[in-house]
Amino acid sequence: MHMMYHDLAHKGLQHPDHGSQQLPRSAHFNGVGSSTISCIDGPQLPRCAHFNGVGSAQPSTKAPRQAIDINVVRCPRAHVMEVRVVREMLRGFEALRSSVLCARCKVAITMEDARYSCDACSISYCTACSTNFLSKPLGLESVARPLCAQVVPVKSSPLNVKVGDILCCGPDAWGIHHLMLVISAMEPDPEAFEFLHLENSLEAWSCETIECTRNRVGPNGAAWFSTRTFFSRDRATSAAALVGCLETGTLNIELFETPVPVKLLMHPLRKGHGGPTFDVEAFQEAVKLSTDVSQRWGLATAIKGLFTRALGQDCLDPDDYSTAEEREELLEKLSTSWSSSPICSSVVIVVWQYYFKLACSSPDAAAQQILRWIPLLSDKTMPSVLLKVLTKLGWVLRGNLDA
Repeated sequence: MHMMYHDLAHKGLQHPDHGSQQLPRSAHFNGVGSSTISCIDGPQLPRCAHFNGVGSAQPSTKAPRQAIDINVVRCPRAHVMEVRVVREMLRGFEALRSSVLCARCKVAITMEDARYSCDACSISYCTACSTNFLSKPLGLESVARPLCAQVVPVKSSPLNVKVGDILCCGPDAWGIHHLMLVISAMEPDPEAFEFLHLENSLEAWSCETIECTRNRVGPNGAAWFSTRTFFSRDRATSAAALVGCLETGTLNIELFETPVPVKLLMHPLRKGHGGPTFDVEAFQEAVKLSTDVSQRWGLATAIKGLFTRALGQDCLDPDDYSTAEEREELLEKLSTSWSSSPICSSVVIVVWQYYFKLACSSPDAAAQQILRWIPLLSDKTMPSVLLKVLTKLGWVLRGNLDA
């Protein structure tokens, strides 16, 4: 039931060349941030950490609606496609399904892979092909078209992985993807190449992540913990895998005997993806505050997530919160749920929802942003549901680390 990747057989190694020197850490996990708010281009969220300021404009009283300029993948009939991965605990049953082929390249999509799917048209794209497609704005001919026809082409690279992106590791033998939240820049790490024992065809990359597993805790018994996490990347195919980690405050490198495949879920608050400006300082604060209130890993949360998935209750519906009062009440309920015993998907949801609470000018504005970008329940959402819901709202999945 629990996320298994830190339970894989591994060995602790002392790096011979480091001595007392530790791999560089980002300061924000310890609450030390820059005095300057770092942002990327996009519409600015009015900032008021305690909701006692006056924003530049009154928040809308209408429930948020999906924008037409976000990055979503559409099928040839203009339906928004959603990401599908193997569902938790159903790996054996899904192995019996007929083979799924990519409608574009005709390559088989296995249970190890993710796919963009349209149930209405019974069509699927693999992650490699979906990378090349975006939707046209509504009102025009709504068919998938090459990415370069809509936005300025950017060379795909792990260097484009941003703070706030989500790493999806797996699936494991139970069909479970383990989610980790990126909390520092992704960097090439040639120094790690030797002690990771990588083949010459591979590159070494690393970043700081925060996560939650059953058998591991962070400082002072917190459920969440951060690590410098190491990845391999195939130079020819761009395939990426989780290969090791360095625990905070130690020099013990944990190496996985079996590399774990990694996918990347890119958040939409980056330039050209349709979301508002991303406030790095507010996100760093959300990580710290969320970690401070975190509880131990929760089996009950995992069971609730499976039960919720079985009932088809995937996400919050903005139409159920049409007034400012209803949305403020929703934010209070969500804030209460953030202290529930987490699973790995809870980490992602709590930090992002806490972020909007800090970055917005009022509870109503925060609730609207949550309903727009991450309308999920932190104590009831499994990883497969998170991927399905968010990819319909502007989050983009890559089958590797090439953002």
